[in-house]
Amino acid sequence: MARRVMVILLLSGGLALATLAQEQESSPPRPSVINSTYVVTIPVSGQITQHLHEEDGQLLVDKKYANGVRLSGSVKYEKVNYVSVGGDSFTPDAKKRTVEVDDSEGGNVTMTLPTEVEAKTVAEYVVARSPLNLELIADAWRVRKPFECPEGSQPGCRDFKELLDHDDADIARFFYERDENAHVYACFSNEQRWFFVVHYTHYGKFGVFSRVAFTDGQSNASDIRIIDWSLGDSGAITQRKQGQKPETLGWVDSSSLSYQTKFTNRMNTTTQYELSIRWSTGRYSESWSGKDDKGERFSTDSSGICVNLH
Repeated sequence: MARRVMVILLLSGGLALATLAQEQESSPPRPSVINSTYVVTIPVSGQITQHLHEEDGQLLVDKKYANGVRLSGSVKYEKVNYVSVGGDSFTPDAKKRTVEVDDSEGGNVTMTLPTEVEAKTVAEYVVARSPLNLELIADAWRVRKPFECPEGSQPGCRDFKELLDHDDADIARFFYERDENAHVYACFSNEQRWFFVVHYTHYGKFGVFSRVAFTDGQSNASDIRIIDWSLGDSGAITQRKQGQKPETLGWVDSSSLSYQTKFTNRMNTTTQYELSIRWSTGRYSESWSGKDDKGERFSTDSSGICVNLH
């Protein structure tokens, strides 16, 4: 009986060693910059001493700025769901050396590496350590999200999905929005190959509204305005011109959005554009009206459904 027990123990020990060896072989080699301390210089921020290290399945970054301020951040490898090279920076060089990593529990680290090569190496290492099958989509590694068009077979939605499936950068930046203060809706025409994306933010008393429209899969119109949230839950979409008081072009709140503007069209006349969206139903209506180059009035409209992307 004792011999049998010993054989079993030896076998189980061998299996454990084999499993450990397989895990070590499958793990990517750790970049030499990890578990080191180095100094980088970034415009405005100046010199920053960074300690990049691993601990208990986490990647940690400790920063000390020239003015004495210290900042730290960490992410869990098993929860990493976003990795990018090229974070916010004042110069293209520093941007190429900056890596941002997020995890699904709210962890975040942003680090500037000594070289561009080291930044790419660290990013690829973190991606390989994540078990979430991250894919390179629009210049960042992400978890691919599914999308299905709403019932009704809107032709505009088919164009949207085609662009999304091809990882189009313009569409991906809306679909994979990460700002918790942002609201994003894609709106699809019921009858035409036409869709537009509405994006707005709410930061205290300030926000930004944008609308980007696509026809036959090509971008053909865009607007960007400031939102005044000083009234609280209702934001005024405004247009500001130097030396003039802000002009209110619309409103947005938890129930609906309304927006109107004027622009010079291809006939060199003025077109009046109006948009209304009801969030609870997702229904939208928009219209264009004005006079052509012969003085004849024209008017057209569109309606469809909006889908909440973020």
